Amino acid sequence: IPLRIVSAKADIEQGGWPAVDTFDGKSGSGWAFSPENNKQHAVVFDLERSVSAGSQLVVKLEFNYPELSAGCFALSTSATRQSPNAVQPPGIAELLLVPTAERTAEMQEFIDTAFLATYTGGASFLKRLSQIKADEKALRDSFPNTPIMRELNANNARVTKLHNRGSFLDQGAVVTAALPGIFGKNAVSSPSRLDAAKWLFSPENPLTARVAANRIWARLFGRGLVETEEDFGTQGAQPSHPELLDYLAVTYRDDLKYSQKAFLKMLVTSRTYQQSAVRSSDARRIDPENRWLSGMPRVRLSAEVIRDQALAVSGLLAMKMGGPPVMPPQPPGIWKTPYSGMQWVTSTGDDRYRRGLYTYWRRSNPYPSMLTFDTGQGDVCTMRRIRTNTPLQALVTMNDPVYIEAAGALAAGALNVPTDAKGRIQWMFERATGRRGTDADIQPLRRLLTNALHRYRGAGSSKGNALLAAANADITKSEDPGMQAALTVVANAVLNLDEILMRP
Repeated sequence: IPLRIVSAKADIEQGGWPAVDTFDGKSGSGWAFSPENNKQHAVVFDLERSVSAGSQLVVKLEFNYPELSAGCFALSTSATRQSPNAVQPPGIAELLLVPTAERTAEMQEFIDTAFLATYTGGASFLKRLSQIKADEKALRDSFPNTPIMRELNANNARVTKLHNRGSFLDQGAVVTAALPGIFGKNAVSSPSRLDAAKWLFSPENPLTARVAANRIWARLFGRGLVETEEDFGTQGAQPSHPELLDYLAVTYRDDLKYSQKAFLKMLVTSRTYQQSAVRSSDARRIDPENRWLSGMPRVRLSAEVIRDQALAVSGLLAMKMGGPPVMPPQPPGIWKTPYSGMQWVTSTGDDRYRRGLYTYWRRSNPYPSMLTFDTGQGDVCTMRRIRTNTPLQALVTMNDPVYIEAAGALAAGALNVPTDAKGRIQWMFERATGRRGTDADIQPLRRLLTNALHRYRGAGSSKGNALLAAANADITKSEDPGMQAALTVVANAVLNLDEILMRP
């Protein structure tokens, strides 16, 4: 019974030689696949009707071009539609004979890929899977690499010798790693880094929990119970409250299992932390440095927090997380060095106002405003920043481009508040301090606004425009640039209040 072929699809078709021409009844046409004659190919023919089970199907192939005929071929039938891309790759038959339990991951992946290539709809799935894998690789490649230290195995361990008088040219006896005897009787003879790490957190070692608890206490209260956070040795300061330090260390280690969140919650909910910063005259006389914590210590914020707070209050702070460092505004000429051609290129857009954590840091030329607020240069590890109080700090917060722009943005926000001048000042004060200003707070700021208006209106409008330009403010939409400039001066004063720069 002759069966008519109704359609044909091939994985590749030479121009002018499509697969459908194989059954057009002409002797001068057919299917060809040049220039890929040396590769495997497949063509799928669909019959007009299915063949019943048990029937004998006879297929006759005719090759009219012997030099282009198929060297070897295989025929197969299927009751479902097949993809012309379902060419079985070489070696797949041998892999299928390997028991599943004995296949390697690479073997199974090869089999799975071959199956998807023959499965209906598998081509689109493979394409999507390939795209997902490419996206995953691109994502992983975008992650920064973190250098780690890995201990060499015993066969590759380097020999370490004593350097006589510190000279590597004059080497003495061979030395090996060991834990000091004070570390405990169970110290192993040839310890690894893991052994040292286990001892650091062992119950026999009280130092780790003490140092960690003291450091967190110092962040909240401005001074550690041991003031020299970086030195708990004989050269360091004695604890002001030794019993309290022991209690905090044991609680942090045993009860809270080193949960920093739980430990912080315990401290900030204590009566010591929640007490007023206002101290009596007797307390100031008996304990002038407040070491006995008769009142909540007043602590100046750190350099990064001062900057971030000004940007947050003004509404400029960008909340983007992660990514490379940025270059916020800084005074010109800081990076003029004779031995390097590197330039400070001020970031634009949101990168201009990212958190201080992302500021580009060059040890030979640190970011000047943060250096003024005691960040340290970064050339050595600093456990504790020694806070200073200098006129340069006021110079920074009143004149640095970052703080001028923050003041300009805060003033622009106040200008949009539908109220009078007093209401706008109150809005800025409340936004910055978190409380409503009293008359004693607002009146000096109102006088400052009046004086600034006299300066920036009328004949002084050019000075006001210059201030707004320095603040990176858009004056094209302002109906009263003089008022906007005057409010910028007031905003700058608000951001310089002692209440803003100190905690609590």
